[in-house]
Amino acid sequence: MARQAIQVRDAILKGIRKAHRDYYRMSGGYWMSDGPESWVQIYVARALWKIFGDGTVACEAGSTATVEDAGRRRKRLSSLVKGKRYDIVLYFKKGTPRAVIEIKRQKSKESVLRDVKKVVAALKAANLRFGAVAYLRSRPGGKQKTASEKLSDYVNDIELRADKVTGRKYTTKNSRAYISGDTDDAWIADCILIERR
Repeated sequence: MARQAIQVRDAILKGIRKAHRDYYRMSGGYWMSDGPESWVQIYVARALWKIFGDGTVACEAGSTATVEDAGRRRKRLSSLVKGKRYDIVLYFKKGTPRAVIEIKRQKSKESVLRDVKKVVAALKAANLRFGAVAYLRSRPGGKQKTASEKLSDYVNDIELRADKVTGRKYTTKNSRAYISGDTDDAWIADCILIERR
């Protein structure tokens, strides 16, 4: 993975951690998994802005325009790209998009994997450097498995399935960060980086 992609991954996870801490304090004890996804999106965007500077981060950017600005590679756009929005687009200082980022909060594995497909479609369609899908999820513990064990199973399954979705032309790198938890309740943040091989 390129150093820049690792920087982005670290900023995403830092943004999620800060979003959780602030939401917990503001709400009087609710976890971010109970809060709005847009809250996380803004914190991640601010963490990226702090690293890359002014004019480099946009939220809810139109996908068709992003692909055009990044140097469109395909004449026909996939339905995963055409007329959609990316949660965050990271730009070079000169104004061209370098990466697309999707954020998910407390969603199903299928929803996270749909965003992996969306990022792969963007990489196929344009000259983007990489993409990322970040998600956070909380789980209560149960009789047979602790909360952390359930989350570990969830993430392991997503990792395996994301590799199948991306195929041979793309590489994925996950970075788990158990943020908080015990046997009864836990939550995790993960960031899947996707690059061309």
